[in-house]
Amino acid sequence: MLSLSLVVSTPTVAHRVLSQEKFVKMPGFEYRLIGKFLVAGTFLLIAGSALASGASIVGSTSALSDLHRAEVLNLIPTTSVASDDLVAKGFNGDIRLDSITLNFSWSPAPKVAKTAAEVYAAANTPDTANRATQSSPIVQPDLIAMLDPDSRFKAMTWSGLNCYGKTANLSRMPDSGIEGDSSSGQEGLRFGRATDPLDPARIVFAFNVHASDPLTAGAKRCEALAPANAATAIPRGQHFWYAFRLLLWRGAEAQTGRALLTQWHTYGFNPFFGLVIKDGHLSFTVRHPPEAAGRQSKPTTLEVWRDSQPAQRVWMTFVVKAKISPFAHDNPYLQIWRDGEAIVDRQGPMGYDDPGLAYAKIGYYHWLNDNPWDDRLPQRSVYVSKAMLVRDEGNRLTEQQLRQWVNAR
Repeated sequence: MLSLSLVVSTPTVAHRVLSQEKFVKMPGFEYRLIGKFLVAGTFLLIAGSALASGASIVGSTSALSDLHRAEVLNLIPTTSVASDDLVAKGFNGDIRLDSITLNFSWSPAPKVAKTAAEVYAAANTPDTANRATQSSPIVQPDLIAMLDPDSRFKAMTWSGLNCYGKTANLSRMPDSGIEGDSSSGQEGLRFGRATDPLDPARIVFAFNVHASDPLTAGAKRCEALAPANAATAIPRGQHFWYAFRLLLWRGAEAQTGRALLTQWHTYGFNPFFGLVIKDGHLSFTVRHPPEAAGRQSKPTTLEVWRDSQPAQRVWMTFVVKAKISPFAHDNPYLQIWRDGEAIVDRQGPMGYDDPGLAYAKIGYYHWLNDNPWDDRLPQRSVYVSKAMLVRDEGNRLTEQQLRQWVNAR
């Protein structure tokens, strides 16, 4: 058994940190995970002399990124301290953590061959034992789309992004996300993985919009979307669930204007479902055209819930169950829970009489038409730990199952 000590020494605590993985490649054995740490920036290099003779250091961003698909074993803590320390060094100039020392033991074992596809599929298969407690758990075929900071962008089914003047596909983006202007003191990261500001041990997605940012599709926005295609579109006329965990960090206190934190949309129409922040309060709205008036009628907009308390800097888990149709004879409905408490139970039409596919978006969206931006608050920030769309053709799933899954680490 080889005992190692890893020391991270840097001067100050970073505002934004990312969880990255350090790998050591031992000749003749599999890649082994020797630790996870909260560090700012992208990846770390491991340097030192505590490795066995002939061992090599894996030290490039691309190599470390590829190793997400390699088989790894669980970390084994130990109190042993090796005589030679391993020193982790950042190579992008953004490390600002207090000095910490973490100790590990590592025991090599013969390599068990697995394909990258097998390993990655296993790593991204839901743990139904932990994430569902009922007899009808969520299974992989139920998933329509999922936004998960623990998955690489290339594997993300919630794969679209509108942010910082870019309309991008996450599968073609670097895992570091999108950086923007930080010259005036605002957060440089616009979209990407960041530490949870309320739980430094957890990694989440950050969505940041600044007043000076370039417009994206004519608005100030940073949103991830599940594309409107046959695989990831919102079902119509079928039971489905939408669950997400969200933290509104900056912008709730704006005194002018409104913003959407999540929305369901059809091209060519206003959103027919949305979570709105206005005057410091959250609300849900729905839209539908009156049946008798036909497709070209002015939509009816309904506020189906408004929080009587001002929005706080706390994580909220919303679970939505719905069946979408603009026609009452299809028995459409909308049910919403916040942190396990039912807040909406509505029977009635929702959506438009249009064949276009509907899609979901989450993040921060401030439109400009008759919607002024409060210049006293130049930056708006939203964090999302997970978002998921789940079909439920058998109408068998429960709110608790969705909530447990989206809350799982």
